[in-house]
Amino acid sequence: MNTLCKTEVVSMWLQMWPESLYRIRHRVWRPLVLQFAMAKFGHYVYIEPGRFVFKQGIKDYIAASRKHGVLFGGKQVKHSSYVVTNPHMYTFLMTNERKLQATPHFEFNLAVIHNTRRVKHEFMRYLVSCALEEYCIAPPGSKVSCDLNMGNNKKYARCHRYDESAINLILNRWHNYQPREYLLRDGITRPFDGKDMAAMVKVCNGSRKDEM
Repeated sequence: MNTLCKTEVVSMWLQMWPESLYRIRHRVWRPLVLQFAMAKFGHYVYIEPGRFVFKQGIKDYIAASRKHGVLFGGKQVKHSSYVVTNPHMYTFLMTNERKLQATPHFEFNLAVIHNTRRVKHEFMRYLVSCALEEYCIAPPGSKVSCDLNMGNNKKYARCHRYDESAINLILNRWHNYQPREYLLRDGITRPFDGKDMAAMVKVCNGSRKDEM
Protein backbone atom coordinates (compact mmCIF):
# COMPACT_ATOMS: atom_id res chain seq x y z
CA MET A 1 0.00 0.00 0.00
CA ASN A 2 2.79 2.43 0.84
CA THR A 3 4.13 2.19 -2.72
CA LEU A 4 0.90 3.48 -4.27
CA CYS A 5 0.80 7.06 -5.47
CA LYS A 6 -0.67 9.64 -3.09
CA THR A 7 -1.31 6.95 -0.49
CA GLU A 8 -0.40 6.80 3.17
CA VAL A 9 -1.10 3.95 5.58
CA VAL A 10 -1.88 5.21 9.08
CA SER A 11 -2.07 2.98 12.16
CA MET A 12 -4.92 3.62 14.56
CA TRP A 13 -3.24 1.79 17.47
CA LEU A 14 -6.51 0.15 18.46
CA GLN A 15 -4.78 -1.66 21.30
CA MET A 16 -4.44 1.72 23.02
CA TRP A 17 -8.20 2.26 23.05
CA PRO A 18 -10.97 0.62 25.11
CA GLU A 19 -11.23 -3.10 24.44
CA SER A 20 -14.84 -2.74 23.28
CA LEU A 21 -13.66 -0.92 20.15
CA TYR A 22 -11.91 -3.94 18.69
CA ARG A 23 -13.56 -6.80 20.60
CA ILE A 24 -17.01 -6.16 19.13
CA ARG A 25 -17.12 -7.19 15.48
CA HIS A 26 -19.50 -4.52 14.29
CA ARG A 27 -17.24 -1.72 13.12
CA VAL A 28 -17.55 0.37 16.25
CA TRP A 29 -14.09 1.65 15.32
CA ARG A 30 -15.54 3.79 12.52
CA PRO A 31 -16.08 6.83 14.78
CA LEU A 32 -12.37 6.84 15.58
CA VAL A 33 -11.46 6.55 11.90
CA LEU A 34 -13.63 9.59 11.21
CA GLN A 35 -12.06 11.50 14.09
CA PHE A 36 -8.49 10.60 13.10
CA ALA A 37 -9.14 11.65 9.51
CA MET A 38 -10.67 14.94 10.61
CA ALA A 39 -7.67 15.78 12.77
CA LYS A 40 -5.15 14.85 10.07
CA PHE A 41 -6.76 16.03 6.84
CA GLY A 42 -9.46 18.54 7.77
CA HIS A 43 -11.69 17.61 4.81
CA TYR A 44 -12.09 14.04 3.64
CA VAL A 45 -14.21 11.35 2.00
CA TYR A 46 -14.71 8.06 3.86
CA ILE A 47 -15.51 4.92 1.83
CA GLU A 48 -16.67 1.72 3.53
CA PRO A 49 -14.14 -1.14 3.46
CA GLY A 50 -14.92 -3.55 0.64
CA ARG A 51 -16.39 -0.86 -1.61
CA PHE A 52 -14.92 1.40 -4.27
CA VAL A 53 -15.98 4.39 -6.36
CA PHE A 54 -16.90 3.05 -9.79
CA LYS A 55 -18.09 6.18 -11.57
CA GLN A 56 -17.78 9.94 -11.47
CA GLY A 57 -20.09 11.97 -9.31
CA ILE A 58 -18.26 12.50 -6.03
CA LYS A 59 -18.35 16.26 -6.71
CA ASP A 60 -22.11 16.23 -6.13
CA TYR A 61 -21.62 14.78 -2.66
CA ILE A 62 -18.85 17.23 -1.83
CA ALA A 63 -21.01 20.15 -2.96
CA ALA A 64 -23.95 18.97 -0.84
CA SER A 65 -21.68 18.46 2.17
CA ARG A 66 -20.82 22.16 2.30
CA LYS A 67 -24.27 23.06 3.66
CA HIS A 68 -23.75 21.53 7.11
CA GLY A 69 -20.24 20.06 6.91
CA VAL A 70 -21.41 16.42 7.06
CA LEU A 71 -23.01 14.33 4.35
CA PHE A 72 -23.56 10.58 4.20
CA GLY A 73 -24.16 8.51 1.09
CA GLY A 74 -26.20 5.36 1.51
CA LYS A 75 -29.75 4.10 1.46
CA GLN A 76 -32.82 4.35 3.62
CA VAL A 77 -34.43 1.10 4.73
CA LYS A 78 -38.07 0.33 5.43
CA HIS A 79 -37.80 0.40 9.21
CA SER A 80 -36.84 3.24 11.53
CA SER A 81 -33.77 3.51 13.74
CA TYR A 82 -36.10 3.00 16.70
CA VAL A 83 -36.61 -0.62 15.59
CA VAL A 84 -32.89 -1.47 15.45
CA THR A 85 -31.43 0.57 18.32
CA ASN A 86 -30.96 -0.71 21.86
CA PRO A 87 -33.06 1.71 23.97
CA HIS A 88 -30.27 2.00 26.54
CA MET A 89 -28.40 4.11 23.95
CA TYR A 90 -30.98 6.86 24.50
CA THR A 91 -29.53 7.33 27.99
CA PHE A 92 -26.38 8.71 26.36
CA LEU A 93 -27.75 10.20 23.13
CA MET A 94 -30.85 12.32 23.66
CA THR A 95 -33.60 11.30 21.24
CA ASN A 96 -37.20 12.15 20.46
CA GLU A 97 -38.47 8.59 20.25
CA ARG A 98 -41.76 9.55 18.60
CA LYS A 99 -39.98 11.39 15.77
CA LEU A 100 -37.41 8.62 15.52
CA GLN A 101 -40.17 6.08 14.90
CA ALA A 102 -41.30 8.13 11.90
CA THR A 103 -37.81 8.52 10.38
CA PRO A 104 -36.31 5.78 8.16
CA HIS A 105 -33.03 4.27 9.32
CA PHE A 106 -30.16 4.69 6.88
CA GLU A 107 -27.19 2.46 6.11
CA PHE A 108 -24.15 4.28 4.77
CA ASN A 109 -21.37 3.48 2.32
CA LEU A 110 -19.56 6.80 2.23
CA ALA A 111 -19.28 10.07 4.12
CA VAL A 112 -17.96 13.54 3.34
CA ILE A 113 -16.90 15.41 6.47
CA HIS A 114 -15.34 18.83 7.03
CA ASN A 115 -13.43 19.92 10.11
CA THR A 116 -15.60 22.85 11.18
CA ARG A 117 -16.53 24.08 14.62
CA ARG A 118 -20.16 23.20 13.99
CA VAL A 119 -19.37 19.63 12.93
CA LYS A 120 -17.18 19.09 15.97
CA HIS A 121 -19.82 20.53 18.31
CA GLU A 122 -22.97 18.97 16.82
CA PHE A 123 -21.67 15.63 15.56
CA MET A 124 -18.16 14.40 16.31
CA ARG A 125 -18.05 15.07 20.04
CA TYR A 126 -21.18 12.98 20.62
CA LEU A 127 -20.10 10.21 18.26
CA VAL A 128 -16.60 9.79 19.69
CA SER A 129 -17.84 10.03 23.29
CA CYS A 130 -20.36 7.28 22.61
CA ALA A 131 -17.78 5.08 20.88
CA LEU A 132 -15.46 5.31 23.88
CA GLU A 133 -18.21 4.29 26.30
CA GLU A 134 -19.13 0.63 25.87
CA TYR A 135 -22.52 1.08 27.55
CA CYS A 136 -23.38 3.66 24.89
CA ILE A 137 -22.05 2.05 21.71
CA ALA A 138 -22.89 -1.54 22.75
CA PRO A 139 -25.37 -1.55 25.64
CA PRO A 140 -26.00 -4.84 27.49
CA GLY A 141 -28.04 -7.26 25.40
CA SER A 142 -27.00 -5.77 22.05
CA LYS A 143 -27.00 -8.10 19.06
CA VAL A 144 -27.29 -7.78 15.29
CA SER A 145 -30.04 -10.34 14.65
CA CYS A 146 -33.59 -9.05 15.11
CA ASP A 147 -36.48 -10.90 16.74
CA LEU A 148 -39.61 -9.13 15.53
CA ASN A 149 -41.19 -7.99 12.28
CA MET A 150 -39.04 -5.02 11.31
CA GLY A 151 -41.88 -3.47 9.34
CA ASN A 152 -43.49 -2.14 12.53
CA ASN A 153 -41.72 1.13 13.32
CA LYS A 154 -43.22 1.38 16.80
CA LYS A 155 -41.74 -1.84 18.19
CA TYR A 156 -38.14 -2.48 19.16
CA ALA A 157 -36.92 -5.60 17.34
CA ARG A 158 -34.37 -6.48 20.06
CA CYS A 159 -31.36 -5.78 17.85
CA HIS A 160 -28.77 -3.05 17.56
CA ARG A 161 -26.71 -1.33 14.87
CA TYR A 162 -23.91 -0.04 17.14
CA ASP A 163 -22.10 2.97 15.61
CA GLU A 164 -24.61 3.12 12.75
CA SER A 165 -27.39 3.57 15.31
CA ALA A 166 -25.39 6.30 17.03
CA ILE A 167 -24.80 8.14 13.75
CA ASN A 168 -28.51 7.95 12.89
CA LEU A 169 -29.53 9.27 16.30
CA ILE A 170 -27.02 12.13 16.36
CA LEU A 171 -27.71 13.36 12.84
CA ASN A 172 -31.48 13.13 13.24
CA ARG A 173 -31.50 15.13 16.45
CA TRP A 174 -29.15 17.72 14.93
CA HIS A 175 -31.32 18.13 11.82
CA ASN A 176 -34.73 17.70 13.44
CA TYR A 177 -35.31 14.27 11.90
CA GLN A 178 -35.04 15.52 8.30
CA PRO A 179 -32.78 13.04 6.40
CA ARG A 180 -32.59 15.29 3.33
CA GLU A 181 -30.29 17.56 5.35
CA TYR A 182 -27.56 14.94 5.75
CA LEU A 183 -28.20 12.03 3.36
CA LEU A 184 -27.91 11.35 -0.37
CA ARG A 185 -28.56 8.04 -2.08
CA ASP A 186 -25.30 6.27 -2.85
CA GLY A 187 -25.01 6.03 -6.61
CA ILE A 188 -21.23 6.01 -7.01
CA THR A 189 -19.88 3.08 -4.98
CA ARG A 190 -20.32 -0.66 -5.27
CA PRO A 191 -18.86 -3.75 -3.58
CA PHE A 192 -15.43 -4.88 -4.72
CA ASP A 193 -15.88 -8.02 -6.82
CA GLY A 194 -12.41 -9.46 -6.25
CA LYS A 195 -11.01 -8.68 -9.69
CA ASP A 196 -7.30 -7.95 -9.93
CA MET A 197 -7.01 -4.18 -10.35
CA ALA A 198 -3.22 -3.98 -10.08
CA ALA A 199 -2.89 -2.77 -13.66
CA MET A 200 -5.13 0.22 -12.87
CA VAL A 201 -3.16 1.35 -9.82
CA LYS A 202 -0.23 3.70 -10.25
CA VAL A 203 2.90 2.90 -8.25
CA CYS A 204 5.25 5.73 -7.35
CA ASN A 205 8.88 5.90 -6.34
CA GLY A 206 8.95 4.99 -2.65
CA SER A 207 11.47 7.73 -1.94
CA ARG A 208 9.09 10.45 -3.06
CA LYS A 209 5.47 10.16 -2.01
CA ASP A 210 2.65 12.61 -1.69
CA GLU A 211 0.16 12.47 1.14
CA MET A 212 -3.38 11.58 0.20
